[in-house]
Amino acid sequence: MKIQLQVCLSFGLSVILFSCSGGNSTADLVNEHNAKLEGRWKVTRIVDNGRVAPEEVVKDRYVFFKNGKLWPGKKEDGDKDTKNRNISFKLDPSTEPATFISMKTENGKEEKVLGIYKFEGNKFIMCMGEHPSASKPKEFKCEEGNNDHVLMEMVKE
Repeated sequence: MKIQLQVCLSFGLSVILFSCSGGNSTADLVNEHNAKLEGRWKVTRIVDNGRVAPEEVVKDRYVFFKNGKLWPGKKEDGDKDTKNRNISFKLDPSTEPATFISMKTENGKEEKVLGIYKFEGNKFIMCMGEHPSASKPKEFKCEEGNNDHVLMEMVKE
């Protein structure tokens, strides 16, 4: 009887934990985030070394995400074949904060840049290393004196 009760409690606890987690695996969450990210994003704010970029710098900036690739451009560049499409990315939403890895191959050498990201309503916020040797940011800040990271906020169009 005692063993049956333990098995029932164990099973019940597993069902509750699975229900509370939504039953989503990391792969499901990655697919969900990739789907949410797909498309054209208008850059609304850039912070570098503690300074917010002026409006004239961000007004025509866009980032496009499609099929695991990203590229910067102007609004009309979305489906054009551009030289900047050699940047791929991977998402890891299982970390806190979620991890964004961009990868670019040049001259046969792959360079990775680490970052973090989050979705807030219709915003996508990322804080990325500015170069491959930069450490992964720990928070969504880019204070003065920090030349290793850049913070970008975008809205989907």
